[in-house]
Amino acid sequence: MNKQPPNVEWHIAHSDADWERLQGLALPESEPTANRPRPLLHYLWRMAALLLPLVTGGSGWWHPEQATLIPLATSEMAGAQSGLDIVAYSSDKGGHQLYQRTAGGWQQTQPDATLWGAERSLETPYFVYRFREKDAPPVIAVAPQIDALYSTLWHNFGLPITLTPEKRVIEVSVTQAPGSAPLWADRQDPIRVPSPAVYLASVELTDAEMLAQSIALPLIEEVLRQTREHHAIESSWQPLLDGLRLWQVWDLDLPLATWRVDVVQWLYLELPATRPGASVTLLDQHPEFCAAHKLWMSSPLQLDIPVVCGDRDWGSQYLAGRAASEPLTRLNQIVVPAPTPLTGFFFPAAHSSQTVALATLIDYAMTTYGRERLPTLLAGLGQYERWETLLPTVYGVLPAEFEAGWQGYLAAHYGVAIQENSNRQNR
Repeated sequence: MNKQPPNVEWHIAHSDADWERLQGLALPESEPTANRPRPLLHYLWRMAALLLPLVTGGSGWWHPEQATLIPLATSEMAGAQSGLDIVAYSSDKGGHQLYQRTAGGWQQTQPDATLWGAERSLETPYFVYRFREKDAPPVIAVAPQIDALYSTLWHNFGLPITLTPEKRVIEVSVTQAPGSAPLWADRQDPIRVPSPAVYLASVELTDAEMLAQSIALPLIEEVLRQTREHHAIESSWQPLLDGLRLWQVWDLDLPLATWRVDVVQWLYLELPATRPGASVTLLDQHPEFCAAHKLWMSSPLQLDIPVVCGDRDWGSQYLAGRAASEPLTRLNQIVVPAPTPLTGFFFPAAHSSQTVALATLIDYAMTTYGRERLPTLLAGLGQYERWETLLPTVYGVLPAEFEAGWQGYLAAHYGVAIQENSNRQNR
C-alpha cells in the first residue's frame, strides 16, 4: 500500500497582525487521506526546528523578535475533512501555542498525549521513568546518564546513598510546557519534565540532551535541599549554596554548561568596563543565551545569573546601576555568611554577580584542593560561622591565601586583571 507524504506548508508571519491575516487564508483542497499515517504533533515541532536555521540566518537559535513561525501540516482527525488542520504558532512575544481548525474556526488546543503512543515505564537502580512510546529512545539513552549524575551529586555533597523500595518517579510528559516547570518538586511528587518533542530548540541539541538537562535541574535542587538538612547548614550560608548550585549546573556536560565562560567574562570584564553615561553592554549573544535558558526555566535569574531576558532596554536599566561596580575578587566583598534573616530566606541586597563569583570560587577550590574536599566543606558549613574558621579547617589555609589563589584562578582562566588593592588582608 502506497503511503502519501504529509502535505506541509510553511508561512512566516512577522507580527501578530500577520498571524491574524494568515488565519483567514483559504486552505488548499487535497486528495482524500484515508491511507495516510496520522502525523504526530512531534512531527510539527521537529519540522519547526529544522526550519529554524533558515529563519535565523544559520545562527542556530531562534530569535523570537525576528519572526513568528507558523508550521502548517495535514492531520487526519476522527471525522474531520482532509486539509491543513493543526498549527504550531510561535508568538513574537515569546512562547508558543497549538491551534486546531474546527467548524468554528481556529481554536487553541493542547497536545494530545495519545499521539505519542502507549504508556511505557523504565526502572533503574534509582528511578522509575514513565513516558509515552515515542519518547522511548531519549529516555533509554539518558537513564544511565541520570543514574550516574545522581550518584555523583550525592558523592559531591557528602550524602549517604540509600536505595529504597519506593524509587523517585520521573514523568516525561507531552503536555508539560517547556520552561514553565519549577526547578524543584516535593519529594512525594513525581519530577515532571516536558517531552523533547515539544521544544522549539536548536537543531544542534539532541532529544537526549534536552531531556537530560530537564531532569538534571530539579535533581540538583532536590539534592541541595537534602544537603542543607543532612549537614544542618544555617540559612546564613545560603548564598554559598546558591553558588554551589550554579557551579554544579556548569560542571555538567549538558547544554547550559556551555555558557560558563561567556557569563563570567561578561560580568568580570565587559560590564565593569562600561563608561559612565554609556549604554550598558549586554551579554554577547544575548538573544541566544536567553533562548537557551528559557528552554528550561522562566528566566536565567532563577540560577541567579543577572541577565534579564525580554525587553533589551529594561535589561539595560536593570544593569545600569551595577555596570560601574567593582568586580568581586575579594572575600570581604561577598556577603557570606549573610546576616541571619528575620524570616525565611530573605537576605539584604547583595551584588548582582555574587552567585556567579561564588560559583567561580567553588570551581577554584575543586580544581586546587580536589573534589573529595567538597563534602568536608559542606559539613563545615554546619559547624562554622565565618571564613576565618571555615577555610583553615577545610583547606588548611588562611583566608588571605585562599583569596590570592582564587584571584590567580580568575586571572588564568578568565583573564581577570586583579586590582592592586585586591590583595589586602581580609577583615
